[in-house]
Amino acid sequence: MTAFLRIGILLFFGSFLHSANAQSTSDSINREMLLFPEFVTGKVLMKNGAMETTPLNYNIEQQNIVFIQNRQYLLLTGLELVDTVYLQGRRFLPVGTRVCELVATEGPYHLLATYAGKLVPLTATADHGGIVQKANNEVSNTVTGVYVSRNYKSRTQMQAMPHFWIEHKGSLAEIDSRKQLLKAVRSELRPSVQAYLDSHPVNFTQAADMRALLQVVAKADAQR
Repeated sequence: MTAFLRIGILLFFGSFLHSANAQSTSDSINREMLLFPEFVTGKVLMKNGAMETTPLNYNIEQQNIVFIQNRQYLLLTGLELVDTVYLQGRRFLPVGTRVCELVATEGPYHLLATYAGKLVPLTATADHGGIVQKANNEVSNTVTGVYVSRNYKSRTQMQAMPHFWIEHKGSLAEIDSRKQLLKAVRSELRPSVQAYLDSHPVNFTQAADMRALLQVVAKADAQR
C-alpha cells in the first residue's frame, strides 16, 4: 500500500461507496497530534442522510478526522459529501479542505474552532505514594482553552490551543484578536462590537468569551 493510496470507504463505511473516500496517511500523519487521548466511537452523517458509527479521532496537524483500518491510519476525504461528524458529544463540520468544530450558532452566524498543538514532556507530581508521572489523559468536553491529551505510551503530552473562526453566509474569517474580529464583521456592526470590546475584557482563546462575542455580533445584525 502506497503512502497516499485512496480507497473507497465502502471497505470501512459500508454505505459510502459512491459518497466519500479515505486516504491512507500512515506514513505522513503525526500520530501524537490527536485531539483526544484515544480513538472513541463517533458518527459520520453524510449529506445524503446516511449515518455510520466507528471509532474516530481528530488530527490537529491535518485539521481533519482520522480513523484506523487494517492497522492503517486513514484520513477522511470527500468532505464535500459529509454533513456533520459527531465525536465526544461535539460537532465537527467540513469547511473547505479542513474540518472545524462547531462551537456555537447565533442566527446566521457560526462560531467554529480549529486547533494548534505542541508536544510537551509529562511532568512529575508528588502524592502520598511518592513521585508519579502526571497522566493528563482527560480532555475537556467544551472548548475552554488549552486541551491536554496523553499520547498513548509516550512520555509526552499534547497541548491543543483553539483558534476561533466566525462564519456568516459562506464567508469564514479567523478571529484570534480584536483587530481580526472588527475586520471580520460588516462596517455597520463595528460600533456595537467596538463598544462591547471597550467595556468587556475578552480572552480570544476562551469559548465562553467567544460565544458572548458571537451573541453581540448577531444581536447587532438583527437590529439593523
